[in-house]
Amino acid sequence: MRSIIFITAALLGIPACANAIELRTAAQDSSPKYYQSGNEMKGLAVDIMQAIERVQPEIKFTGYNSFAPFPRIEAGLKGGELDAFLGMIKNPDREKQYTFLDPALYSTHNVMAVRADDTVEVKSFDDIRKLGGEGVILVSHATAQVRFLEDVGGLQVDPNGKSTANNIEKLLARRGRFVYQTDIALSQTIKEAKRQDQVRILPVSFHDEAQYMVLSKNIPESTVALVKGALDKLKLNGELDKILSQYTGNK
Repeated sequence: MRSIIFITAALLGIPACANAIELRTAAQDSSPKYYQSGNEMKGLAVDIMQAIERVQPEIKFTGYNSFAPFPRIEAGLKGGELDAFLGMIKNPDREKQYTFLDPALYSTHNVMAVRADDTVEVKSFDDIRKLGGEGVILVSHATAQVRFLEDVGGLQVDPNGKSTANNIEKLLARRGRFVYQTDIALSQTIKEAKRQDQVRILPVSFHDEAQYMVLSKNIPESTVALVKGALDKLKLNGELDKILSQYTGNK
């Protein structure tokens, strides 16, 4: 029976699992990059992984069915327990530790959200500095945004948020005045939490960043080339942009 199933799969053109190159990954609790719908993990990164699998059937992603803290994801990539992750911001330290693949998956704009009843209007970090202790910025723990805000300097930063959703709740509890996050993540989280009447996003981008797919340094060059080839194809045929448009509304 087992051999019959194998032959049928071959005739149908379905790649045998034994021949697949498995890339172990994990999901970050950062909607819309990853979010759970019932018992299923969905999101922008999941859609990109599935598109890669379609254009390059030798690749199979596993392990993104549950959330992991971002520091654990980074440690897993460094230690070889994980092979890949989608949606990481590039910086010099990370470039030494991981293999970043071009093209970038997508770009994001880092913005500030405030309570809807807050009349504050800021257009720069200087405006926020002037607020002193009344300008506390909530940001998710161990993310690139934390390091960026620290490098900017002179800001009151609370870097202990567990997630964007957690920071929104802290904002509404008046434990900070601003939430700093990407426009995509903030818009999706506010919508999911049904907080549209309680939270507003300020109409200014404080920093633009590209989000990349990264691979562990332990991954063979042949596998790196396969994944990069799949990304190149998705970029050229417009599929990457099409996937992003489903989450930004820019169709």
